Amino acid sequence: MKANGVTKLALVLRDTPLLVTQSDWCPPCEKRFALGWGRNQVDEETLALVRNASSNMEAPTDVLVEQLSPVLCLLEEGVYLVSRVPHSPTNGAGKPFWELSTEPRPDGYVADLGHLELAEGYPAFLLPTQSFEHCNPDRVDQYRELASQGQPLGGLALWIDGFGSALLDGHHRATAALLEKVPLTCITIMSATEVEVGDDETVVRLWDARIRCSKLPPRAIRAIEAPLRADAPNLPRVLEGAAGYRSSEVHASCDPSAMTAAAAAFPTVRVLAACSVAGELNDQRIDELMAAGESRAPELWAILQALIASSDPRATALALRIGEGHWPDLWTDAFRYLATVRTEQVEDFFIQFLIRDDGLHPRLQAIADKYLARNDPRNRD
Repeated sequence: MKANGVTKLALVLRDTPLLVTQSDWCPPCEKRFALGWGRNQVDEETLALVRNASSNMEAPTDVLVEQLSPVLCLLEEGVYLVSRVPHSPTNGAGKPFWELSTEPRPDGYVADLGHLELAEGYPAFLLPTQSFEHCNPDRVDQYRELASQGQPLGGLALWIDGFGSALLDGHHRATAALLEKVPLTCITIMSATEVEVGDDETVVRLWDARIRCSKLPPRAIRAIEAPLRADAPNLPRVLEGAAGYRSSEVHASCDPSAMTAAAAAFPTVRVLAACSVAGELNDQRIDELMAAGESRAPELWAILQALIASSDPRATALALRIGEGHWPDLWTDAFRYLATVRTEQVEDFFIQFLIRDDGLHPRLQAIADKYLARNDPRNRD
């Protein structure tokens, strides 16, 4: 549905909207997601199809495709790839995956890096298809016990856009994975970006990868004929109704504060997007970018984020160089990272900054003040 330059779409399972997406007219602009009615409103027969396919972590992929056939028949006509993909059980912005409102709000699933080009994205973070009200702490504890023993939990996900996948089944398993600070490997259904049909070869394009069908094992390819569909639900009614829907069935909540704390252990969508566009991370390239000046700030920012994400010790050295140079667009990110590093060199950097700055940059000053206050022996237990 499109109105006033805004496009709205819904992920519908049978007649039940699970997710609503909203974006404006330009492809790289910000997309917004909202929770729909929730999978608890889906008929039991359809839910059984989803459950049966979600947690088989041992079967080969070609067997999985056969088991997934009833679910694949519910999708729009097209070419899909099925694979096991690890997902961070977060929203991509440092919060638990449950953090999704019934009103479309900005989030991090589609990575607009501001001064960086839009990263293409791939399945990495999870969107819930039911509300947090239905989180049962007893079931979460059962799955946490399995996760602590190293057993794979599994889930079923459908890649939607950017770095976000809709979690069709496995919300309690994802919550357990979050609290145990481990990724959740989901059987993930991904729509092909493009299909190239030539005289001698058919090529499926998935993001940057080009997969030649002739190179795939014959058992890995399935042609599935979907049954005749009923008329599609009234999309405007679905979209308008989803935002106002609330369930009256409420279970005891899991601990939101513990989940929020655990979410900090996972990378954010901005970091993954930066890593995907950073390119070479060698010292020579870093020196060349530093010498080129502010016009190369986007590339330098991406490299800094990639070094931080990979725990590369060069991240501290680069952040210090940025902080000491004229890189105003990068200062905030560099300061925030340095505030996590406990060394005499970093402490001296913040002291010298406060002496030189004389209150000209209050946001940076606040970061430095907080860092030095934590390091002050008088504030230690």
